[in-house]
Amino acid sequence: MHCFLTDELSEPYLINELRRVNPTGEHSSFADQWVSTNVEVVDAPLAFARQTLPKAQRIEVPSINSAANALLLATVDALP
Repeated sequence: MHCFLTDELSEPYLINELRRVNPTGEHSSFADQWVSTNVEVVDAPLAFARQTLPKAQRIEVPSINSAANALLLATVDALP
């Protein structure tokens, strides 16, 4: 999954951009100002994406402290 941060109320425009780049992919908004897609978006100029988070992973955690620990462990595991 790849995630994108948009400007306020720009989610539909980014989803339309993603559909033009890859019409067969699944593109959706999952929260205010956030859009995700299940396809690789390589070298596509996306005007409505403020920030791109490639290979994002959703994690379920019971608390903010647990989220911080999970994020730290995932970051350390990703380091060479």
